[in-house]
Amino acid sequence: MKINLTRMQKGEVNSLPFEFDYSISLEEQFETAGIIEATPIHISGKVAQVSSEMILEMTLTGELTFQCSRCLDATMFSLNRSFQKRLTNEESDDLETVPYTGYNIDLEETIIEEIVVSLPAQVLCNEDCKGLCPVCGVNLNNTTCNCDKEKINPHFEVLDDFFS
Repeated sequence: MKINLTRMQKGEVNSLPFEFDYSISLEEQFETAGIIEATPIHISGKVAQVSSEMILEMTLTGELTFQCSRCLDATMFSLNRSFQKRLTNEESDDLETVPYTGYNIDLEETIIEEIVVSLPAQVLCNEDCKGLCPVCGVNLNNTTCNCDKEKINPHFEVLDDFFS
């Protein structure tokens, strides 16, 4: 995921287009995000010279599979993220910049960051997902159960009489 900027820095071109697929490693950085499967992320974009600055424009697209937060069924999420960042050869904590050294820019860290910020906080198979029965564990979207769901935490039983 490295792009060689030599031709741009020498003034031979004003734009360097790129396109490739990135396979995310589910064992590493995305394991905690809850992704259980992913197609390769298609990445396209360009580095462009604008006045005295180099600007990175990139689009990420792909399909990610999560478990529904309520019923645990596999649920697809379409990733489609476009962004622009300024390239800098200086250390910076600015989230709108991408550092590079010499004539190369390594996009892997930027790609990972942008995928992570694109992920939803909660993935649902549908907005009306009923989830799992807290007693027997059946998926309430597919079947019903006769479990007593009115179980009260013993610590709060005293309050039941108070509000009755």
